[in-house]
Formats: sequence, C-alpha cells, structure tokens
Amino acid sequence: MKLKLMAAFIVATILAGCKAQTTNNDTYYAVRVDGKWGYIDQTGQIKINPQFAEAWNFTENGLAAVKQEGKWGYIDKSGKFVIEPQFEFAVSFAKNGLAQVRVNNLDKAGYIDETGKYVIEPQFDKAGDFNNDGLAVVVLVDSAAEKQFPIRKYGVIDETGKYVVEPKYQLIKFDDKGNIWFRSNFKYGMLDNKGNVVIEPQFDLFRDGWFFSAD
Repeated sequence: MKLKLMAAFIVATILAGCKAQTTNNDTYYAVRVDGKWGYIDQTGQIKINPQFAEAWNFTENGLAAVKQEGKWGYIDKSGKFVIEPQFEFAVSFAKNGLAQVRVNNLDKAGYIDETGKYVIEPQFDKAGDFNNDGLAVVVLVDSAAEKQFPIRKYGVIDETGKYVVEPKYQLIKFDDKGNIWFRSNFKYGMLDNKGNVVIEPQFDLFRDGWFFSAD
C-alpha cells in the first residue's frame, strides 16, 4: 500500500510540473526531454516529438505557442505550424481568440488572431492578456523620461485596440471579480469597465487574492 501511495504521489508531482491543456477531451502535457520541448498525452505517449526550445499550453482553439530557431510561432495538435515562427515572443491565445506577441527585439507588443494577422498592431511597451470582459492592461513608457527612471503609464484597451482607459495611471490591475483597480498619486481607487471612476483614489493598498497590491 505504501509503495502504491508513493508511486501515485510521484506521478502527481511529475504531472503537476508539466504544462497541460484540455482540448476536445484530449489532454496534452508539454514536457522537456534533453533540453527540447514536446508533448505527451495522459498515458505518457509522445504525441509531438521534443523539438522546440520553448513550448506553451494548447488552448481551446487547439493551438500552442512554441519557439524554434529563435522565433515563436503556433502549432496545431499534429505538430504542424499554423502560424510560422516569426515573433520575438508569443503567449497562448486568450478565450477571445487573440494572442499577445512581441516584435522588434521585444521592443513592442501587439495582438494577432488565429490566422496570425495583426488585429492590434505592435505599439505597447508592455501588454497583458485579455480578461473575460475583453479588456487588457497595456503600458506605455514615456520616451522623454530618463532611461534610469522611466515613467510608465498604464491604460486599458478593448479587443479592437481602442482605449477604454487612457494610459495615464501609475498602475492598473484587474482583480478576480473583473474590477479595475488603478493608482494615481500613490493612492488606489476603482474604475468600471467603461473607464469611469467609481471609487476615488484614497487607499494605500488593496487586497488582490492572497496578496496586498502595492506596486
């Protein structure tokens, strides 16, 4: 019995350390072998041979971001490139079918659709994933500021790239309920999903999950 429990614990530990995504009742785990990433199924059978420098989860659209020969692209579950490697960095697709990518030596971030076409051109210094309301936090760095002390301006865009919240705040974060917290003059307040202030900035900190958000 002890041996069975130990074996179960080892398997659970290994799988917990793998990147996994369930799509159409098939679960693929991204695993690394001899420095290369590939994918296995729930039985441990190799489904896509280890060949990538980096690999992310498959998402609901059946695509996964992988890095090959220094560039990122997207493969399907047969291992075939659907979007050829061309990006300096890429992340998994969000539920709205958009994925953040970076170009120009990681200088600017934008968003592509599932065909690889830009929906929002690379223009942001930093960018986050879209939430369930179709909103994403983006950051612009003031080029006029000293490089040693860059001024970051946070805003929020919708799925078309239109600003819902203009980039003017010291910090913006979504909480787990979809609220938009912002910091102005080192105080926190709250915006609605149209960018209107619903709680004036007056608090030193706010509770974000298990952690206090202070920066």
